[in-house]
Amino acid sequence: MRVEAPLWSDPATYGDYRRWSFYRWRWEFYRRRADLQEVFKSVSAWNEANGMSSGICPPRGEPGHYVMVGKAVEKEFGYKFLPDPTVSDHPDELLWVMPKEAPLLDMDLRWGETSAWDDIKAWGFTAPVDPEALGAAQEMLPLMQIVPWHRERTLLGFDLSQPIEPQLEIARNVLEFSQRQKLGQLVPKEKKRRHPRKWFGYLRTLDARAADATWSQIAKIHPNTAQTDQTARDIWGQAAELCFNF
Repeated sequence: MRVEAPLWSDPATYGDYRRWSFYRWRWEFYRRRADLQEVFKSVSAWNEANGMSSGICPPRGEPGHYVMVGKAVEKEFGYKFLPDPTVSDHPDELLWVMPKEAPLLDMDLRWGETSAWDDIKAWGFTAPVDPEALGAAQEMLPLMQIVPWHRERTLLGFDLSQPIEPQLEIARNVLEFSQRQKLGQLVPKEKKRRHPRKWFGYLRTLDARAADATWSQIAKIHPNTAQTDQTARDIWGQAAELCFNF
C-alpha cells in the first residue's frame, strides 16, 4: 500500500501543521506504520471480495473513510474504526482514541473470554468488605457497591439516581484502599514526557528516510543539533518510537 506523504524537503507541503490537534498528530505517526497499512489493506480487500463495502462512509481514499476492525486490531492501534492510512486529514472524531488510562466501558469489562457481568451476577452486587475498614467511607456504601475482581481489578457500581461528586470522592478512597491492600502501595502516576515542538521534525525525518534520503541529508533537517549521521540516526529512532507509542 502506498501512503502519500508530503515532500520532506519542503515544509510547506505539510500544510498548516501548527493547527493540528493532538489526535491528528498521533494519526500522522501511526498511519506511517507498515503493519497498520497492511491490516487496512487486508480488511479492505476482504470487504470488497465479500461485497461488504460500506456505504455509510466516504469512498476509499477520501477523508472519513474507514474499515471495521476487531478487538485485537483496536487494542494494537487504538482505533475502533481504522481510518484509511492513505488519507491525512480525517475528521477528528474518527481519529479519537480511548486513553489507556481511562476506565473500561461496561461492555468492555471482561473476565477471560466472558463478560464481567456474567461473573458478578452471582454476587448480587453486594459489598463483600468490612465497612469499618473504610472508616468514614461506610456512610457512602449504600450509594456504591463493591464487587471482588482479582488481584489487580476492582469493580465499582455507581448509583445514577444519586449525586455524582460524593460517589467519586468515595471511589477514590475505595480505590486507594484496594490498591494498598492488594498491591501493598499506591501506584504513582507516570508522566509521559512529550516534546510537541519536535514532532514536525520527526515526521519529516520519517518521510525522508522512507524516500531513501541519506543520513547527511536528514541531519540538515535539524539545525539545532550536531547534524552528524549519528545524530540523524538517533532522531530517526525517536521518531519511529512515536509510531508505536505516541
